[in-house]
Amino acid sequence: MHRFFIPSSSISDNMTTIIGDQAGQISRVLRMKPGNHLVVLDNTGYEYEVELSRVNNHIVIGNILNKQLSINEPRFSWTLFASPLKRENFEWLLQKCTEIGISRFIPTISSRSVINKQEWSQKIIRWNKIIQEASEQSTRGRLPILDPPLNFYDALKLAQTHNLACIPWEGEKNFTLHQFLSSNSGQLTSGNGAIMIGPEGGFSEDEISSAKTYGIHSVSLGKRILRSETAAIFASAWCMGYDDA
Repeated sequence: MHRFFIPSSSISDNMTTIIGDQAGQISRVLRMKPGNHLVVLDNTGYEYEVELSRVNNHIVIGNILNKQLSINEPRFSWTLFASPLKRENFEWLLQKCTEIGISRFIPTISSRSVINKQEWSQKIIRWNKIIQEASEQSTRGRLPILDPPLNFYDALKLAQTHNLACIPWEGEKNFTLHQFLSSNSGQLTSGNGAIMIGPEGGFSEDEISSAKTYGIHSVSLGKRILRSETAAIFASAWCMGYDDA
C-alpha cells in the first residue's frame, strides 16, 4: 500500500485528513478513489491503515481501520556524520542511506570540506523532502533527522557519546569495518552508533589522530578508494546488515 507521513494533528477520532501536495498526489497521480486503502504515519513509530472516504485534489479524508507499531525501524540506530558534497551527490547519499536505515544525518565540516552556506539554507527543504519520500518508499516507520552542520571537532564530541563510533579511513590497514562490527556484535541489539564519513579529499591524518583520542575507531572499507557518497552507502549497509540479520 502507498504510505504517507503526515502531521500527528491530522489524525484524530479514528479519522485522518490529508491536504496540499499529498492530496493532489493521491487524487491526480495515484488516481485513488473512496474505498481504496493506504497507510499514513505520524513519525512516532506507528502506522495507520486507512480506508478513503473522500478524495479530491485539495483534501483526502479516510477512516482508520488499524493502528500498529512499525516493525521496520532498526533496533540499533546509526547516525551518519557525513561531509557535505557537491551537486547531486549529497542528495543521493541522503536518499540511499535513508532507504538503508540510517536514523540521523549530521553534516560535518572538516578541513577539506567544501560547503556553500547559502546553498545549504536554500536546499534544506528539498533535502528533507528527499528523506521523507525515501522513507515512504522504503517503508520506514520514522523520518531520519537532518541536523544543521557541525564542525569536525564538535562532531567528534557528539560521536563520542554514542555506544559505538567508527571513522572509515583509507590509511587504516589493520582493522576493517567487518572486524569492528563483529567484535562489538553483542552491543548491536539496542543503543546507537556513529559513522563518520570524510569529504571528497578525505580526512587529514591530524583529524584521524584526533578522532582516535575521542575513542572513535578508524576502520578500513577495503583495498579500493571509494568516493565519499559510495563510502557512506557501503558503511551504512554493512552496519545495518547486523540489525537486519
